[in-house]
Amino acid sequence: MSNILICGHINLETTLRVDQFPLNYFPVCYPFFGVRSTTAGVGYNIAKALSTLGNQVRLLSLIGRDAMGQLVQHSMAADGISMEAVLAAMPETCQSVILHDADGRRQIHTDYR
Repeated sequence: MSNILICGHINLETTLRVDQFPLNYFPVCYPFFGVRSTTAGVGYNIAKALSTLGNQVRLLSLIGRDAMGQLVQHSMAADGISMEAVLAAMPETCQSVILHDADGRRQIHTDYR
């Protein structure tokens, strides 16, 4: 087991399954089980993977003082990642929306604030 320091981004990621690209306009869509929100970001994903492999990780990052930041804290606790070096110092937690189709193509919209 190694001690690893990671400095990286954490955000709340919402994924949306779409039928095709380009998107056709329609006012309402019901993609049952096609919308999902999770804690993500390169820093978080690396910390989660290395922690799962048995390493002791310390993640340096910033999150918001909002409801999304509380969701991030809950995810980190559930994944056994320490909040010691993650500061809730921003007004809002960064977010992203990822559209993806059945062929694996995707379009990413990221708001780093």
